[in-house]
Amino acid sequence: MNKMRAKMWTGILVAFWLLFGTALSDAAVSKGAVNRVVVVVDCSGSFKARRMEAIQATTRLLESMAQTKLHRWETGSSEIILIALDAMPEVIWKGGLKELKKADRNEWTARFNARKDLTGCTDVKGALELAATALEGNPALVNKYLLVFSDLVHEPPTTSVKRCQKALYGPSPDLPWEAFQDVSVSVFWVPADIKLTWDRVVKEQGLQAFKLFSVSQSDAEKISPPPKPVRVVCEAERAESRAALVGIGTGMLKWAGYLLGGLVGLAILVSVGARLRQRFGRPGPPQPRPRPLPLSSIQRPGGPRPLPLRRTLVVPSSVPGPRTH
Repeated sequence: MNKMRAKMWTGILVAFWLLFGTALSDAAVSKGAVNRVVVVVDCSGSFKARRMEAIQATTRLLESMAQTKLHRWETGSSEIILIALDAMPEVIWKGGLKELKKADRNEWTARFNARKDLTGCTDVKGALELAATALEGNPALVNKYLLVFSDLVHEPPTTSVKRCQKALYGPSPDLPWEAFQDVSVSVFWVPADIKLTWDRVVKEQGLQAFKLFSVSQSDAEKISPPPKPVRVVCEAERAESRAALVGIGTGMLKWAGYLLGGLVGLAILVSVGARLRQRFGRPGPPQPRPRPLPLSSIQRPGGPRPLPLRRTLVVPSSVPGPRTH
């Protein structure tokens, strides 16, 4: 019976460790991972008809990301960078989820609208290079997302922000494609012919996660916030984590065996003691000493004891007797 109990508890501990090890492994996969989201909004004149719509879409995206619940121990699982695409692309806002929750939605619109004097030209290549720099990081720890709202018409300025180079309707020849190999890219409201030109080059570069959406596709596309960040673990790191978990599990099972052995030994001692008490009996409680009976209550053989004889005390008389003459 005791052996069966020991086996049962050992099985429970092993099952608990398997569940605990799985949870710990999943936590290790996500530990330290972060989402980095870069949003590029075209503020140039050629994209004027869609500019406010793009700003509104960006605002909705940021508001949905701000609804993400954070635990008390979390500092934030996302980093957001907003880039204005015009004659001089610049980062106009940067922060984490905590800063995003505190930010005013009108602040982003005001910052985009404040760049009216830079809307004459469009430096698409400069904006993508700026986004590539913002997305730098270890791909095992940083999940990278790039959202672009632009028609991708490249018209960089010359000697003035109001004098542009000849428009280019395809990607620049020296665009740093290697920077987007580990980035999920989505470009919205691209004219159909420009999408065709870009899509051919993207396929030549082997970028599977580089998606372009035409104007009609963008109207039907729902822009959702990225999922929770997941750390990408290589096989060597995974094997190291498994070895560490096995070592911890072996130690826990060892100490659990000691504990179970002690409990089984204690149960055996208690059982043996109970059997010995049943066999030899328990000593009874001490009996009180009998009190001696009074002498008057003791009956002698032959009947009751006769009453003692009363003795008559003769007192000489004080009256003198008759005199003799």
